[in-house]
Parts: sequence; structure tokens; C-alpha cells
Amino acid sequence: PGYIHSYIYEEFHPNHNMDIGKTAQEFLNHWFEKNFDENSFELSNPLITAEGKIFSREDIIMKLTNCLNSYQSFTNIKFAGSDTGYAWNDETSSGIGHAEGMFKYDALLENGETIKIEGPFKLYMSNENGWWQIFYFVFPGFDW
Repeated sequence: PGYIHSYIYEEFHPNHNMDIGKTAQEFLNHWFEKNFDENSFELSNPLITAEGKIFSREDIIMKLTNCLNSYQSFTNIKFAGSDTGYAWNDETSSGIGHAEGMFKYDALLENGETIKIEGPFKLYMSNENGWWQIFYFVFPGFDW
């Protein structure tokens, strides 16, 4: 009496593609809502650039915030071609994965000018502690 027994299917049979998609959606929500902060747990610590530079999670959040502060708002957001995939190592219970596609949107700048932004996005993730986190990304409108 007083105890509840439950079985969580995902704990025994994880759906990595779905989890990667959720992590990607968190990143996209934070981007278009302009609210990356210390609770943006979809970002790993550290993150790496294409040139091999390593940034702390806090530094990337600051870079993202500074970038997003240059935009007043986003309109005409269009998304195409979602693809997710992963490679899993059962021995280490870890993996790497990705989510990618295309985005097109208009960004209103502080000076009132609207610029059209279009390009691919790629979010590369690792799963080492039971959840997927982004360790490298390319996103239209952001430059490292």
C-alpha cells in the first residue's frame, strides 16, 4: 500500500530519432523566441566550431544572445526537409547524432530594415549521459 509501480518504455527502448528531434526543436524554439539562457540544456559544454575552436556553454549562450539582440523579430519563417540520424555504441551507452534541414525567414533589424535569411541548419549532438545535447551547429543568421 502507498507504492506505485510504473514502467517507462523509453527507459528500456529509447527512440533516439524522436529525442534528437526534441532537442532540435528546443534549439529552434530558443532561436525564434530569442531566449537562450542558462536553462538552454540542449547545448552541451563545451561546444566546438568548424575551425576546431572550443567554447564553453556560457560563451555560446552569450554569443547567441548578442546575435539575437541584433534582430527585433522574425517573420515568414519557413522550414523544409527535416532529417535526423544517429550512431549508437551499446558498449559505452553513448552516441552521436544530427538534425538538419533548411530555414528561410525574414529578420527585422534594429534600424527597421528587414533582411531575408536562408540556408541550411545542422545540429550535431552527442549522447553521453542519457540525453542528447548539441556540441556543434550551423544555423542561418548566426556566425561564430
